[in-house]
Amino acid sequence: MLEPLNWVVDAQLPEGGARAPRGTRVLLKVGKPTDSGTPLSAMPGTVPDVVCLDLQSAQEVLRAAGFYNLGSEDVGGGGRLQVVDRNWVVLAQSAAAGSTPEKLTRITLGVVKFGEPAGASGCRT
Repeated sequence: MLEPLNWVVDAQLPEGGARAPRGTRVLLKVGKPTDSGTPLSAMPGTVPDVVCLDLQSAQEVLRAAGFYNLGSEDVGGGGRLQVVDRNWVVLAQSAAAGSTPEKLTRITLGVVKFGEPAGASGCRT
């Protein structure tokens, strides 16, 4: 199930504070806190920095760099499985950004659900 608190309203029509007749439809443009600045490509063979991305985006960027042996773990202490990857934010990665490990190296991403404490990662959750 998607968590409604994982989404942020970026814009709306009519704009906030505008007077509108009863029954007017309000259009909301929403996104995840990690949507802005998400890298869509990576240099092949070099581990990209995926900290602060949602888990799905992080996996896509790592695959684009040629890394497919990927895993994730709940670092929030609950041992939960990551069923809906976009509901989780990456706080740590086992292979350092900029490193060039073998393609078969297992890269594990430490994640918490959006809205949970991010510790010293600097990520907005």
